[in-house]
Amino acid sequence: QRCAIGQTSVRIDLFAMGTVSDIPSLRQTLTVSCLPCEEGQALTHEDGTWTCKSCTEVQYVVDNNDADVPCRNCPVGAKCDGRDLEGLTEEEVWIVDRAAGIMVLEHCPPGHQLIRSNEGVGGPFSHDAQMCSPCQVNQYIANELSECQPCPLGGECDGITVRGKVAGSDWVVEGNNTIRLVRCPPGTIIVRDEHLHALDQCVKCPRGTYSLVT
Repeated sequence: QRCAIGQTSVRIDLFAMGTVSDIPSLRQTLTVSCLPCEEGQALTHEDGTWTCKSCTEVQYVVDNNDADVPCRNCPVGAKCDGRDLEGLTEEEVWIVDRAAGIMVLEHCPPGHQLIRSNEGVGGPFSHDAQMCSPCQVNQYIANELSECQPCPLGGECDGITVRGKVAGSDWVVEGNNTIRLVRCPPGTIIVRDEHLHALDQCVKCPRGTYSLVT
């Protein structure tokens, strides 16, 4: 006898082996409580009844007593223990989406790209693809929801941001995706292609020439 979904207890009739069930002295009825699933288990439907299914060590479950929330595979950018999910870096933020029964990566630490798709920025959501992907030391990232960008010729990068090689050069975030050179100091000229931000740089004026404003 199994507990039906939403049932708190069931009655079980016991009979002595080899006897007729309608003999009262050889028959006993027990009431058994329907207990909630334990941590690391998911409530599952089976023929109108529920059972508690244990999650594997590479899964997690956000609600072990909601029959619509199964054990979930651990995303590539997290670690799981069969019960809970934990980010791989201290500053990651994961939130519970109870409607979907999953954990969603919400924030990454500086210098990391937030990935939620197998098809790049703007692609369809993929639960298992979620991760904070670190940028390389010769890259920067202007926004965690954008991609890691190559360091421009006139800059120095640390995987997080851009600093100008020439003192007094100004760099700003444009379009939430790139950091562009907007001003160079006197004695230099700005080299900038609107479509190739990796070429941004301040170049010294040739001998015999000068520049006051760029």
